[in-house]
Amino acid sequence: STATGALVSGFALQGCYHSTAYGYAGVYMQAGMITNCIIRNNLAGGGNYSGGIRMTGGLLTDSIISNNVCIEWQIGFGGGIWMSGGTVERCLIVKNESRSHPGGAGVYMTGGLLRNCVIAQNQATYFSVDRNISLYLGKGGGVRQLGGRIENCTIADNYAVDRGGGLFAEGGSATNLIVANNRCSDRIPVEAWDLFTNTSARLGFVLTSKATGPGFVYGNPLFTDTNRLDYSLLPASPAIDKGTNLSFSIDFNRNPRPLGSGWDLGAIEMPASADRSFSCGFDADQTEG
Repeated sequence: STATGALVSGFALQGCYHSTAYGYAGVYMQAGMITNCIIRNNLAGGGNYSGGIRMTGGLLTDSIISNNVCIEWQIGFGGGIWMSGGTVERCLIVKNESRSHPGGAGVYMTGGLLRNCVIAQNQATYFSVDRNISLYLGKGGGVRQLGGRIENCTIADNYAVDRGGGLFAEGGSATNLIVANNRCSDRIPVEAWDLFTNTSARLGFVLTSKATGPGFVYGNPLFTDTNRLDYSLLPASPAIDKGTNLSFSIDFNRNPRPLGSGWDLGAIEMPASADRSFSCGFDADQTEG
């Protein structure tokens, strides 16, 4: 997609393979809009950049990006999405894999806007005993961020060999996130499993399950049913009403924000008690008797 007015809607873009240098297996997007599509099962090999979609501009919205793979070890950027511009909004980005040390299995971003997305169950798996393991390990199982902005995303249940199983942030900014229940290899300290960040990245209003920091909330987010990819919040979630007001007005499911006394963290706003069906949620230590 290169034309400003181009629109792709209601398609499954799948089963593509690109093996030559500097290519993109699924979609290359510079402008226009892709909506209500499924981008899945695409494979980037050789000297390729990304498995699912490469974005420099345009709008990708209300779509599923799943089971895409990038296998080039050195210049493979992003199993699902590599973005340097444009906007990705209200997308489910799941079960993608990067076998390249730059990582970013769900999303590798150097610019653009990532908003109201669920990024879950992606894997950055690159490991080699033949190279410097302090440099060449898969980073950012959910997202590797070098620039751009992330708003109200849920980044959960991802895996990386290196730090930042959920989010590996080296630049840009992020706010109103849930980054929880992510994992790394056993060589990585547990406090770096959910997220790794340096002084160039600006993060605030973040809930994590394993690390704390200024402006962070710590705890179990209490998702509804992750086995079914349902990352909505149960009523006792510590993410409810803990966010800051931003410039948009709907969530992942196109429900209004806020629905309670304040903005929720993550992609999915919890309905006010009068508007939801009966449910319960709690967090307790397991005991044996």
